[in-house]
Amino acid sequence: MSSMTDNAIGTAGTAGVATRGETDTGRHDAVHTVRKAFLMDWHKLTSQGWAWIPLLVIGMPALAVGIAWVGWDGSLSGIYGSISYVYIFVMTYPFMYEQQGHGEAMNGVIPVDRAHQVVARYLMMFVSVVLMVSSYLLTWAGMTAIGLTGAADAIPNALGFMWGYLILESVLCPLLYRFPIQKAFVWVMVVALAVLFTAVATFISASAVIPSDVVDGVLGAIGSFGNTLTARPMLLAAFGVVTAAIALAVSYRLSLRIYQDKEL
Repeated sequence: MSSMTDNAIGTAGTAGVATRGETDTGRHDAVHTVRKAFLMDWHKLTSQGWAWIPLLVIGMPALAVGIAWVGWDGSLSGIYGSISYVYIFVMTYPFMYEQQGHGEAMNGVIPVDRAHQVVARYLMMFVSVVLMVSSYLLTWAGMTAIGLTGAADAIPNALGFMWGYLILESVLCPLLYRFPIQKAFVWVMVVALAVLFTAVATFISASAVIPSDVVDGVLGAIGSFGNTLTARPMLLAAFGVVTAAIALAVSYRLSLRIYQDKEL
């Protein structure tokens, strides 16, 4: 009886070890396949030569500092906005490469499943954010070095642009999986306009049926909330992180569903 019990315990222990081993192997395989998919996207991004990436990271700040040096009196926040706009195309380039080169069909036969391909594409988004932040820091350092007034005050604006970049890419990525690039950008504008017009129409309709003091109270509460966030940087940062994380999570699920249902 004791021997049977020992054998049972030994078998259970062996099964547990095997299960843990299979889990570790599965994780290793997942990391390996995501890495392969990411490297494929990186090769697409650098297909015209890798030198343009450091040139972009360094060139945009150098151009901005050079313009400021000769007497430009514009806003540093405007420069950060321009940098953010340029980096949108870093994320979209792998999509463009596939569509122009008719390479989407290859994604259906490579030994990387579609879920891992989508994960790798979103990792490319974070790489783009790292490159963008590098450009921000170089711009800030250059502007500070030449004594531009208000250079330090532009840091919160840069974080705001980074948040806006993540939100925009969260909307754009599922559309890029669904439509050609030109149509995807058109749909981004359509979505933005639809949200704007819906908000305006809702406000006008509500103002017509809801007492004005209630409307004023709601607007006051919204304004108070905005002022509270602005006055508390840590709370504002937490709000930005949470909203960006939610947007990215929803975006990833949409992209995955669209891509898995797509015929390659």
